[in-house]
Amino acid sequence: MEADCAGKVAVVTGGSRGIGRATAVHLAERGAEVVLLARREDRLREAAEAIGEQAHPIVADVSDPRSLRAAFDQIGDRFSHIDVLVNNAGLARIRSLEECSDEEVLLQVGVNLMGPIWCTRAAIPLLKRAGGSDIINVTSEAVLDPYPLLTLYAASKAGLATFSEGMNRELLPHDIRVSLIVVGRTETEFGLDWSQEEAERGYAVWQSQGFLKEGWDETKMKAAEVADAIVYAVTRPRSQVLDVFRVRTRH
Repeated sequence: MEADCAGKVAVVTGGSRGIGRATAVHLAERGAEVVLLARREDRLREAAEAIGEQAHPIVADVSDPRSLRAAFDQIGDRFSHIDVLVNNAGLARIRSLEECSDEEVLLQVGVNLMGPIWCTRAAIPLLKRAGGSDIINVTSEAVLDPYPLLTLYAASKAGLATFSEGMNRELLPHDIRVSLIVVGRTETEFGLDWSQEEAERGYAVWQSQGFLKEGWDETKMKAAEVADAIVYAVTRPRSQVLDVFRVRTRH
């Protein structure tokens, strides 16, 4: 394994499982110190212990700017800079918009869109100190073909495209690259917190409208494959930027 991230500091949101955890593992294997942010302390600590001494867990809620300010204050106290920020945290509820409570709307927009905005704002001072750094915003191919009952999820993730493009231009004078990765079907824990009733309802609607093709559940990527793509983006020569790239199964 190449040590091309040796001496670098990376912050990964949603770092306790799925794509976030896999990305943290890959970055640590390449020599980086990795700060994992997530809401559940038990999962965070388990992930950090599995990664080893290069992992640094911090409990934080990306939808809460005060929580993030406290988290990045801790990061700044421990490290002099940040080289990589991976805005990965995301969640969805299977609901029509009409059925969504105020809290459910605010939660999805708060985590999927405002979370990366709050994180990026808090991280910029530390990213500037790196003398060349990267932000990776993780979105979903659902933004290209929104599933019914997941419209709010897709809409909140779609906002990351404009945010990423604008920040890429805004941060160019500071040598901070911003990349948007559009992720296809991936085998993660995403959706495991859905109740059986809402999952069955969603799958029935998606099947009836042709969203679930035969064998769709057998062609998912591994989280590690997405992590590979993220690491590839942040290890490109500074003269390059993968401003928007899509990773999906070929089938």
